Amino acid sequence: MGTYVTDDPASLRYAAAQLRHRAEVFQGVAAEVDSAATTMVYVGPAGDQFRADMGATSNRLRGTCDRIVDLAGRLLREADRVEAERLAAARADTIYYD
Repeated sequence: MGTYVTDDPASLRYAAAQLRHRAEVFQGVAAEVDSAATTMVYVGPAGDQFRADMGATSNRLRGTCDRIVDLAGRLLREADRVEAERLAAARADTIYYD
């Protein structure tokens, strides 16, 4: 990914956007796997097993995507928290020094 995450809210939001983008790409890959597996003309037990294995693989990929999106959401919430704390600290400094 090449993204360096710091405690800067902008950095956290950028990382979250990158993660969401990657999850969308992988969701597309999962859909392509499903489509390819269902349109193959393999017959018999081997074909059934192949389609089942591909379905399981795409389901695992979707689960991974869900966890990536969850992580992106956590990063966004952390960015909001850091921003709120910084704003509160700035206000406290203003009150203290005024």
